[in-house]
Amino acid sequence: MTSRTAIAEAVRERWYDVLDVGRQPRIVRACLRFAVCWGGLSAGGVTFAAMVSLTAGLTVLVSLARAFLGDRPELMHLFIENVNSVVPGIIDDGTNGGLIPAYLLIRHPGLSLTTLISGIIVFAAAATMMTGLRRTVRQMFGLGGAPLRFVRGKALDMVGFLALSVTILVSSSLVSGVTFLSERVLDWLGLGQTLTGALLGVGAVLLAGVLDAVLVALIFRFTALVRVPWKDLRQGMILGALGLGVLRLGGTSLIGLSDNPLLASAAAIGTILVWMNLAVRWLLFVAAWTANPPAAHVPVHPDTVHADETPNYVTLSAPHTLDWPHHQVTGALIPAPDPRFHRNTNGNGTGKGTGQGTGTPPAESSTSAGRDSED
Repeated sequence: MTSRTAIAEAVRERWYDVLDVGRQPRIVRACLRFAVCWGGLSAGGVTFAAMVSLTAGLTVLVSLARAFLGDRPELMHLFIENVNSVVPGIIDDGTNGGLIPAYLLIRHPGLSLTTLISGIIVFAAAATMMTGLRRTVRQMFGLGGAPLRFVRGKALDMVGFLALSVTILVSSSLVSGVTFLSERVLDWLGLGQTLTGALLGVGAVLLAGVLDAVLVALIFRFTALVRVPWKDLRQGMILGALGLGVLRLGGTSLIGLSDNPLLASAAAIGTILVWMNLAVRWLLFVAAWTANPPAAHVPVHPDTVHADETPNYVTLSAPHTLDWPHHQVTGALIPAPDPRFHRNTNGNGTGKGTGQGTGTPPAESSTSAGRDSED
């Protein structure tokens, strides 16, 4: 028994050495933040909300495009191609067997009560996705316990949806316009067809990468209201653009899932779900990386969170639990100091003094908690 206990203790100590808070590199801290804040589960929720509101968002996008490009069928076709490059196979252009026929997304002109009500429903459904995206991104930055006021949050969701829609519309138009002009210029210069195609491909990828980087910055700064230092934001923009670019270029591979007999008639929906889930997961991981979080004191020892007591959470039904260190907004327990994580600190801000387990709640007072409500 003694030898078994010694082996278990040695394994435990080795695990703590691996996760020593004084030696956690940024990639480990980002992964732990993503895991502890349920990044994968949150991505699934945002993906589901996005699927529910996808038709609403596309209706707005296609209607805006028709308003500006309706008299230019070739530009409208290019727009649909670019939307399909962002979300592979979502719009049926008559040749790709997409999920939604384009004509179903075009709203008829004229104002009526039905049009007004349907328009409100469209925006409300689309804002649902923005709400989930905003909350999960803020969670990755450690702001889940600092909710925005309800009205302000919903207003941000609506504005954020419109801004993202316009951004996608403008980016699609820019890619189409630059491609069109580049073809004419390269033909005028008399370059070979192979070289022309290569230059156009590289240019389109670079332009799409820049627009993806801007999109990531807009989501962090204006949708989630996170004030990120430029040094960290720059890294997040680059990582976000790289990941989203790889997903876009790999969209054709994901479309290959449509031939999988296991998916049958739901192949298109399954393909889009996989693509969107991967995109949201990457965005949330990029948010965790951009946050550059302090070291996580994991695993949490049961004794530091009253795990063996009843109740083992803060509740008015047991007044003595109100004296336990807890978050003033969420009510989440704050682990007591654990000396296991105070070893081998190297002064890089990831050791003792990171704020974890100090017994002092974050800087939310009871007054501010009363003013704010979860949106």
